[in-house]
Amino acid sequence: MLKIDFNFGLLFDRGAKAQRRIKMKKYIFATLPICLGILCLVTKGIIGDELMADGTIVERNFFLIPLSYLFFLSGIILFIFVATLSRKTKIAN
Repeated sequence: MLKIDFNFGLLFDRGAKAQRRIKMKKYIFATLPICLGILCLVTKGIIGDELMADGTIVERNFFLIPLSYLFFLSGIILFIFVATLSRKTKIAN
């Protein structure tokens, strides 16, 4: 059977396994910012800080900490949005 899917164009009727795989791709997009936030914190930890002779700390990559918080927050909001949107479409069907 031929059907039109607005997200992926003209497609043939898929099986249940393929439809579940497409639904899970939504959650991959939601968890991607969380993974980027973890990557920012790991990078900050690996690169580290420098202690000068007079006792001051030089943090060249300090921007990675608030950037990781931003990624975490956006990932959580996106995950909640995708979960509620998929629940609404499931109830409608």
